[in-house]
Amino acid sequence: MVRSLCSHHTPFTDIERVSDYEVDFKYKMYNEEDGMYEEKSAPFLEGTKLGSYFKSVHYADQAIGQFMTELDNAGLLDNTVVVIYGDHDAKIKAEEYDRYFNYNPFTDSVLTEDDEGYVPVDDFYYNLNRKVPFIIWSKDGGYKPTEVKQIMGMYDVQPTLGNMFGFSNVYALGHDIFSVADNEENVVIFPNGNFVTDTVYYDSQKNTYFDLTDYKNVATAVSCNQVYKDDPNPVYMDNDQGLFKTTVNETYCQDSCNARINDGVVDEDYISNYSNYAEERINISNAIIYYDMIYKTDHGFSNNNMNSDNSSSGANSVFAPPENKRTFGRHAA
Repeated sequence: MVRSLCSHHTPFTDIERVSDYEVDFKYKMYNEEDGMYEEKSAPFLEGTKLGSYFKSVHYADQAIGQFMTELDNAGLLDNTVVVIYGDHDAKIKAEEYDRYFNYNPFTDSVLTEDDEGYVPVDDFYYNLNRKVPFIIWSKDGGYKPTEVKQIMGMYDVQPTLGNMFGFSNVYALGHDIFSVADNEENVVIFPNGNFVTDTVYYDSQKNTYFDLTDYKNVATAVSCNQVYKDDPNPVYMDNDQGLFKTTVNETYCQDSCNARINDGVVDEDYISNYSNYAEERINISNAIIYYDMIYKTDHGFSNNNMNSDNSSSGANSVFAPPENKRTFGRHAA
């Protein structure tokens, strides 16, 4: 059974009709006149597209919870594996994140590039945040919940589920994520030739890479709702909240971002090997669609010089990963 949930899809314009979820930022401030702490509300993401997206996700989360409860009540979760995924990111423009990264709720203002605490919406920061969820869950699976921290892409879904359920596809372009050892790398390829591994994100158009060593997604670290996620209704103090975003963020400022670009964590061979691999995979993917290559591989080509014997399944298939794909490792330049 496949269910599609499109309520939290771009452009999120109808969410206000069904959701009262608030995306403001609340805090408490001492009122000297009456000696009481009163609640303040800064608008934060109210009235923004990113705010509507958060509301949509909250609504979808509730709907999924209701759906799962009803399945369970009907006995349909027994001997069932539930897979939840997003087929693409939210298509939120970079300028929306400028407010998210740099909003100060205590002054109801947004920092600019001239301000000390400003965090840039760098292309690498932006693209690394364009992730989607992928959750595999079973009511009675008997497995300890596990988070896969290695990089993974949508083309890895079919091989991963295939391994779980005992089927395989010799034409799969991705990899079973559960079979990638902890000391090995996976790679995700994008249609424009960019790729991301567990070590770097590579921009093929600019021929530059971003070092991912110990990198934590900026979107989970700098916004007011993330900084205060453990204290969601803080009491305003001049020597604490009053200093919010007034100094340089040493981890995510532009200089820190620039220091991760082409920093020598990998060498030219590393980039070349993965770039060639990416180009091969993109060409194969295009050929599968445009030339119906899977059918021709299985049933033969009209050209007598090309036949399925030379390009079918197994280790010699053009669809199989190269033997050295996961042995590149990390190389210092």
